[in-house]
Order: sequence, then C-alpha cells, then structure tokens
Amino acid sequence: MLSKRMVVPALVFLVVLAGCANRSLLSEKFPSITVDKDHNQFWNGKAYTIPPSLGLVVESGPENEFLLGKGTEAANWIHVMYGVSDFRVGWDGRGKVVLDSSTLDKVTGSKPFPGFVAGEIYSVWITHEGPPGPDQRMNSGVNWAGQVRVK
Repeated sequence: MLSKRMVVPALVFLVVLAGCANRSLLSEKFPSITVDKDHNQFWNGKAYTIPPSLGLVVESGPENEFLLGKGTEAANWIHVMYGVSDFRVGWDGRGKVVLDSSTLDKVTGSKPFPGFVAGEIYSVWITHEGPPGPDQRMNSGVNWAGQVRVK
C-alpha cells in the first residue's frame, strides 16, 4: 500500500508533467514566426501573416545578434501590442517563446489577451528594460520590432 508521503510527490510530479505536455502540444498547434532582419520594422521590414489563433510561437533566428545585445542592452522582454493594450512575457531572445493568454502578462489595457484575431494587426517588440541608470533615466529600448497581420 502506498503511503501519503509517496503519493503526494508523485501527484505533484504528474500534474507538472501534464502541464508541460499540454504547453508543448498547444504550442505545436500555434503558428510560428522567426525573428530576423527581413521583418524588422526598424529597417522597413515586411509584416508576418498568420491565420487566426489563440497563440503564436516566436523563434529566434540565426542572425540574432541584434537581440542579444551587450550587458543592459540584451533583450529581456517580448511585448505584444493590440489596440490600446500591451502584454508582455520575459524572453532573452534565445530559442522559442509562446505568446498566448497563459503566458502574457497585461501591462496596459483592461481585458486579457484575446489571441490573434482575424483582420487585426499586432505589433511585437523585443525590448531590454532595466532599472534607471546613475542619471535616473530609464534604461530601456527596443531591440527589434515586427508586425503580425492576421488573415
């Protein structure tokens, strides 16, 4: 017979494992974009086009030196702007990140992230944000900015 000391850790492990599996399965169903120089709006890049979806997978491309930066200029957030709302999740510009209602925190706006709605345009910014410097000015900036059109 199993004791409580054995059952509780096993249940916690299974719940965590199920959560990871669900996130992995979910992200495979989302469209994905790769961050690159061709889509950077700072250089008149072209917009990404995706189908309607509850989420989006953003992947770092091979030319990502503009994301990594040096020191305090290294990317640490990815923002999604939609209408007057701003959502963000921490990301260092390496690998993949899932943007959906379970990962994005609301910065401004009154409603939760709605997903990527047909006919809408979203701005995606990869930023570096840190505490104020010695001169008390904000230590922040945009490393990359893209546009996502939902067909």
